Amino acid sequence: MRRGVCGTCRAKLVTGTVTMDENYALEQDELDKGYVLTCQSHPTSKEVTVDFDV
Repeated sequence: MRRGVCGTCRAKLVTGTVTMDENYALEQDELDKGYVLTCQSHPTSKEVTVDFDV
């Protein structure tokens, strides 16, 4: 089973921190800009804000 492949749930992490279980959809430059796959992300800070419209 492959998870985190399609990228449909891609969003920009605005505040907070997360860890992703899997990532087969985002390139390194997207990660460097703060994009995450929300279906694979788990918060590692008290609050997290993401923007799906960026």
